[in-house]
Amino acid sequence: MVTPLAQAVSVSTSPVGFINLSVKGTDNGGMTAIAVPMLPQVLYSGVVSTVVGDTITDDAATWDNDDYAVPDPNGNSSYYVEITNHSDSNQIGTIFEITESSGSGKSLRFEFQDPTGMEGASYSIRKYRTIADVFGADNSAGLKIGGNTNEADVIYKVSGNTWARYFYQEAPGFLGGNGWRKAGDTHTDMSGVAISPDEGLLVRRKDPDDVSITLPGSIKVNDSRTGIFKGYNLVALSYPVDVTLSTLGLDDLQSGGNTNEADVVYKVSDTGQFERYFLQEAPGFLGGNGWRKAGDTHTDQSSLVIPAGSSVIINRRSDTPVDWTVSTPF
Repeated sequence: MVTPLAQAVSVSTSPVGFINLSVKGTDNGGMTAIAVPMLPQVLYSGVVSTVVGDTITDDAATWDNDDYAVPDPNGNSSYYVEITNHSDSNQIGTIFEITESSGSGKSLRFEFQDPTGMEGASYSIRKYRTIADVFGADNSAGLKIGGNTNEADVIYKVSGNTWARYFYQEAPGFLGGNGWRKAGDTHTDMSGVAISPDEGLLVRRKDPDDVSITLPGSIKVNDSRTGIFKGYNLVALSYPVDVTLSTLGLDDLQSGGNTNEADVVYKVSDTGQFERYFLQEAPGFLGGNGWRKAGDTHTDQSSLVIPAGSSVIINRRSDTPVDWTVSTPF
């Protein structure tokens, strides 16, 4: 649920509120797919003056050197730029990860992305949410703790082409002490690992009791834009509202006669198991066209609800990425 706490009074602020995320209790290590749609505060808003290579400048910038260039524990960016207005509406919602910031040069560098064409665009800077933001630096959310991933609840996060596993460790100091850790590294504090607003998380729960997490923040007020690449993509619902398969905005996915031909959307059920859905293209006597569930080619699934605060996994088959754009639902 999302409860508004205050309403924006100018275009420079966003509505704020909170969302209650529920991690389902299971006895068998079932999954919950969650999103983090409530955004942290805007740290700076401006207009791009010039673009040179992978660097933008803002002649009115007021930040200092390296204000926004602090890496997270994995060495990834902790801060990002989001395009909030552009003469080309297809650019609104684009996110750039900040790798360098210069106060003297009034510039921001995006080492792995190309900001060509962003001159004159309005943008905002925010800090990524972190594991500590969502689950508490001391695990105030109440996930099951343990000495390793076999004992503790596990948070799955996509890292490049691999799945990284995080858990709250309870151990004596010589074994790494207490705190958020990454599987394979029992000593490094991982509480500051960055979570992108369009990135989903999977939580494997090993306790029968549900866990409720209250996450305050701002509500996104511009379009959302996420790249869907070949392979598995764990992506978030960017807005704190329920959607259906028909309103999810994924009609550009590859269709086919079955899950071996089409792109597949994995949704976690209430029992913590994965369900597979796809855009079927078939003659009427084989079930016709539209959203279908694996194993049932005839029942229309377009009205299937995906709750606010959820994420889904998309298995993209083509080498050509999909630019998944979702318009603001309010």
